[in-house]
Amino acid sequence: VTGYYIGDSEAAIVTVVDELENYYELLGCSTIEAPSITVDGYDFDVICDEEALCRGETPRCTVGVRIESGTCRRLIHGPCFVVKADEEGNWCSPTSDELMSLELALARDSEGKPILIAEGPSW
Repeated sequence: VTGYYIGDSEAAIVTVVDELENYYELLGCSTIEAPSITVDGYDFDVICDEEALCRGETPRCTVGVRIESGTCRRLIHGPCFVVKADEEGNWCSPTSDELMSLELALARDSEGKPILIAEGPSW
């Protein structure tokens, strides 16, 4: 599966074999969840560490949602991997246009680290 990886200091298009252990390794965790977001009208699943906020130090926000005041509400903390889901809910690769929409939605926080700005959660 090809998707958009957002880490602590980098963001890149990467490909992983669609097996649970590979997502754990990519994200450096042992449990994952996949909330849905919308970017540029496209729906995506964000594979991320389900327990990121339960460990001592709060990890950096990597996905935020722009709210009316122009500020950003934190949505996902820690490394994440943004993909699509097919009709059966299986993760699959975004199209090149969808990957481009993710690239364009990428911003930098005050420390110059990547943060994806979504239009909102898809739920």
